[in-house]
Amino acid sequence: MSGESEKVTLSVEEIVQNDVEKEEEVIQETKKTVADMEEKKKKTKKGKWYKSSKSKKKEAEKKAAEEAEKKAAEDKARIEAEKKKAEEDKKKEAERIRLEEDKKKAEEEEAKKKAELQKKEEAAMEAKMKKWLLEEEKGEEELRQLMNQHPNQFQNVDPYFFSNTLEKMRSTIETQKALKRVRLEEARKKADQSRLQSARRRGGGGFGMMRLF
Repeated sequence: MSGESEKVTLSVEEIVQNDVEKEEEVIQETKKTVADMEEKKKKTKKGKWYKSSKSKKKEAEKKAAEEAEKKAAEDKARIEAEKKKAEEDKKKEAERIRLEEDKKKAEEEEAKKKAELQKKEEAAMEAKMKKWLLEEEKGEEELRQLMNQHPNQFQNVDPYFFSNTLEKMRSTIETQKALKRVRLEEARKKADQSRLQSARRRGGGGFGMMRLF
């Protein structure tokens, strides 16, 4: 009886011992598992950090490359825009110069035509003035009236041409008048001499005949 009790007791102790050992084994396994998990976690965390750092670096490089590409594109677009604007400004300046040259050329042509027309009309006016003043001996007021009767013929004549030409012709007119007076005086003298000679011939012939008788 006591032997069976001791055997049972021993069996219980063995069972307890076995349970303790198993528990120890479980604890050790748990610790090992926990340690493995911690190690794995550390490795995973380290790998993630490395991966994250590398990924961030790549992203930063990618972003920098994108920024550089964007800036290069913006610079290129700006340069193209400036170049285009410079070309447009150049074209506008060339067009402005061309228009100014055309305008200047047209003005020169117009001035040339006007000068030629003025020269032609002034020559005609001078010819008329000479005719009226020197040949027909018109007075100044009468001359003005004659000029006013032909305004369409002297539209481009210089406003001072009439008075200037008249002033230049005054000496010619005065000279012509003086010559005319001289010629008239000479003609008068010749006429007087002719009459005197004629009278003398008539008178002298009668006296001679009277003397002969």
